[in-house]
Amino acid sequence: MEQLQVYVQNSKDEPLEYDYDLELGACLVKLNYSNNAEWACKEENALTITDDGNGLSIKFPDRKAIALMYSEVRELLIALSMCTEEKIEIRKSELIKTI
Repeated sequence: MEQLQVYVQNSKDEPLEYDYDLELGACLVKLNYSNNAEWACKEENALTITDDGNGLSIKFPDRKAIALMYSEVRELLIALSMCTEEKIEIRKSELIKTI
């Protein structure tokens, strides 16, 4: 799985903050809360998306999964992009080694 970090601008004119870890697999995407001190649920799962070949299953913890066809996902993405002005940046995770 590819490991990425998600940085979000939580307030206008504020810097981006490291809020999530993103794991990308062939048929599975996991979004976890980062270890940012502001999270009460550090490193816990925020969202899981599974691609079953016919569409996507979107699962939030403690909720029933939502199954969407690919066309529905595209339409939802278009509609959601019109409802937000947040700045989001996805970066490759970096392993920092100290000696």
